[in-house]
Amino acid sequence: MDSSYTSKKRRTRSVRELSRTDEHLAGLLRQASGYQHLDRLLAPLLGPEVAAHVRVACLRDGELIILANSPVWANRVRMAAFRILARLKHFPDLNIHNIKVKVEPQNQLPAAAVVRHPLSDSARKCLKQFADSCTDKDLGDIARNLSKYKGR
Repeated sequence: MDSSYTSKKRRTRSVRELSRTDEHLAGLLRQASGYQHLDRLLAPLLGPEVAAHVRVACLRDGELIILANSPVWANRVRMAAFRILARLKHFPDLNIHNIKVKVEPQNQLPAAAVVRHPLSDSARKCLKQFADSCTDKDLGDIARNLSKYKGR
């Protein structure tokens, strides 16, 4: 064993322990817990099929914001919003007056940037020669258009 290596044992602390000393973290945990509670309240109102595709995102100024993973599920929640609001009136401490539904697709990847490289002079020349010698007019026109490509 390398004598220059010293092992420091770090004491693992739970999130609960950390939240006792960090008020900001404690507030975030309370907020997350509240959203989970709302998710559990909404699940029976939405039914298991819809509930599996939506989640509570935010509750601010009496507006409950629900995220759905596709427009189909968002519309199902919107259609049930009046019924959901009526049932949530039984929980006056929540003070929910409106429901807003947003779509947030799962696993959405950012669109890849399209990189267009200019044609080399030799490639441009080959395409033009092919276009001039091609017996198929449409294919010749395509090759001719490609030979004019600047690639910006």
